[in-house]
Amino acid sequence: FPSHDITGGEPMMWQKAMVAIIRELKERDKMPKLVTIETNATQKIQPFMQEMIDYSGIDFHFAMSPKLFTVSGEKDVVKADIIASYMRSGYSSVIKFVVNGSQECWQELDESVAKIKQAAVQLNLHQPDFWVMPVGATKDQQENEIVADISVEAMKRGFNIATRNHCYVFGNVIGK
Repeated sequence: FPSHDITGGEPMMWQKAMVAIIRELKERDKMPKLVTIETNATQKIQPFMQEMIDYSGIDFHFAMSPKLFTVSGEKDVVKADIIASYMRSGYSSVIKFVVNGSQECWQELDESVAKIKQAAVQLNLHQPDFWVMPVGATKDQQENEIVADISVEAMKRGFNIATRNHCYVFGNVIGK
């Protein structure tokens, strides 16, 4: 198996289970070369998980999607120190934010990115790539005219643009 993805809910809340899965794959001689963990980057890496990352021989990729308050309504969940610890621990990483295009959202995004960049500098890490995805859980929402405005603003600010592909795959069905 060349790679595995761990996603759904918040997998970093289940670090013991992830370690158990990797151990089971090793016992079955089915170790992946790469594991991608899709996370909101709010949970600290536990020492036993860090040990597995360091010594398993697997490359870990962290796909981080911190939630902005202006989009999600969740307070204080962009944790620059935790994001930087994932960047330090992983073979590779990506940071992607869902945005709604409001001025408040762009301001919060700029502040969050600055904090993440500062945390990376403090740990002597490379500066990460930042991705922006327009808010919306359906194909119709992804085709709203605001998406073009979000894309233009993101490019002006030096961010990469990503679509929310599941919206195109499953159309207007929420929850898939």
